[in-house]
Amino acid sequence: MASGYQALAKRICRARSRWRGPLVRGAADRAWGKLYRPRAALACSSSVLLLLHEMSYAFHQWDFPLEPERYSMARTLASAGYPTVAIDLPGHGSSGHTNGYRYTIPVYADITNQIVRQLRAGTYRTFGGEASPRFAKVALVGTGIGTEAAELATGRYGGVDALVASAYTHFPSLEFTQDFLRWDLFQTTGDDYTTLGAISQRRVQYMYNIDAADREVVDRDTAMQLETPSGLVLSFLSQPSRTVMAAIDIPVLLLLAERDYMFPAARAGEELALFLGTPDKSDQVIPTAGHSFMLHRNAPVAHQIVVDWLRRRAAVIPAC
Repeated sequence: MASGYQALAKRICRARSRWRGPLVRGAADRAWGKLYRPRAALACSSSVLLLLHEMSYAFHQWDFPLEPERYSMARTLASAGYPTVAIDLPGHGSSGHTNGYRYTIPVYADITNQIVRQLRAGTYRTFGGEASPRFAKVALVGTGIGTEAAELATGRYGGVDALVASAYTHFPSLEFTQDFLRWDLFQTTGDDYTTLGAISQRRVQYMYNIDAADREVVDRDTAMQLETPSGLVLSFLSQPSRTVMAAIDIPVLLLLAERDYMFPAARAGEELALFLGTPDKSDQVIPTAGHSFMLHRNAPVAHQIVVDWLRRRAAVIPAC
């Protein structure tokens, strides 16, 4: 356990899909999350970071069950003084599941907005009957498809104070686009949940620069991979956040991995230019890492980039 970090019991943020089309009902309404708090300031509620994971993952992408001092961004952020919530997006992990065609990026953006508002109001429900902290400031930290949902939620609904957009641009590589159309899109015609990349070896190619990652991590990650809702795969193609990028007027950090097979860091300048509405925007590239940069050997480099960026914006997202 990292110094200065304490994880609470499981917490539930209830979020209903209000997107047009069939509503997500019953147990599928719920998004499960885990709150990590600075040990030295357990009652602190000045700000909170909400982490949104990539396809085929759940909250464990941010809190990997191996060498947490290296591979847990959630714990590192809490140790640095930032209360942090890592959730399982509906259709993943411990959150509600329903027909996978219902889970789309617009639905995830809507649910993200609801969770942001609940974190501010303290209206989410907790296990064990503990009081739910009301956080004054909320920042979103997305990775991959979580970034797409975070951008759409921020641009469409507001209510967010800062945004870390990682491992995602609106300029995917040609190689990944071809693979995605050939394998991932094809699978959505047969089932409402799909295996990212169709086979484990292709998913490893998507997620890793294998030369910069430990084999034990890659193998554990592969064994833990989750199926992805087909609606998410289908809605990804239109990249709906592009329509609201100019409306994002809060501080933005674009964090890309140098060896990302899916979203090349070389397009950072073009992606950053889409954030027309904010004067506070910057990009950083994590050397040698692949797409799941938080699961490569130099993950602490990425952690420190985020912490340093947040600390320079203490007026926007204060630490405890």
